Amino acid sequence: MIDVKALEKNEIVPGYDLGYTEAYKVSLQNRGGDSSVVDQILEINEKRKALILEAETAKAAQNKMGPEIARLKKSGEDATAIMAEMQEMASSVKEK
Repeated sequence: MIDVKALEKNEIVPGYDLGYTEAYKVSLQNRGGDSSVVDQILEINEKRKALILEAETAKAAQNKMGPEIARLKKSGEDATAIMAEMQEMASSVKEK
């Protein structure tokens, strides 16, 4: 199993005198594997982190607007525009 956190840190592996990323690549090559998989894993992990950050940012915006929508509804004002914006934001996050 590949430890993604270790790959990201890329600290020196005792006994190899290489960083984890290079050590994994060497290990895969020694076993006849494709070492480019390690780079793909790191790339996919970066995309995953970016998507998580985007989703959490959108959720924070939704949470921030919740009290505003409640205030508008309580005072009898129209909150449909804000609600539509929040629904659009939620659906765009779900698509990704």
